[in-house]
Parts: sequence; C-alpha cells; structure tokens
Amino acid sequence: MIAMLLSGALSLVRVWPIYEQERMATGNKWLTSAPWAVGHVLLGVVGFAMALRITSGKRLLERPLDWLRVNLVVLLVAVFLAAAARHLELHLGHWGKATTFNFSNAGIQTAMR
Repeated sequence: MIAMLLSGALSLVRVWPIYEQERMATGNKWLTSAPWAVGHVLLGVVGFAMALRITSGKRLLERPLDWLRVNLVVLLVAVFLAAAARHLELHLGHWGKATTFNFSNAGIQTAMR
C-alpha cells in the first residue's frame, strides 16, 4: 500500500507541469486532468485509511460489512476519477497525438457516405 501511494505521488509530481499546460491551454481547470487526478489521489487515501481502520484494531467496528460496502463505493469512485483524468489527458493530446480521428483516411466506410 505504501508503494502504491509513493508511486502515485511521484507520478503526479512528474505530470503536474503538463496539467498546468492543459489548464493554460483550455482556460478552465475543470476541463483538464488535474482536478480529477487530485480527486483520485484524495479518495484513494481516504479509501486506504478506511480499509486500515476497518480491518485493524483490537475490536471490530459496529456493522463492519456496511463499512466495507461504503469503502468499496469510495474506491470505485476513485477508479472513476482516474479514468476521467486519463480520458481528459488523451482528449487534450497529452501524449502529443491528434485528438480527432478522420475515418476517411483510415479506409473505414461510414454510414454517412
């Protein structure tokens, strides 16, 4: 778990300048990857903390299965935020690729023809 947190933090630090370039290019921070990636990190830390609190200790929490269900939802939302951040990275041309695809150049027949 510590390795996951460290690798995620290092990855976020590595790509943060690109996120800033995205923000400056779009003019809207919500249409960039940064807030979604930060939300992913924060919910991941909350999910890990919840999991540790639920499973460790001298006595169980009251209704541990309900807490585990809540923890699962928190972690699933964190996964969604990571997917949203990745989608925005690709859409904004994070890797230097074109953001649109021309079907006519690919030799694919479309229904519109």
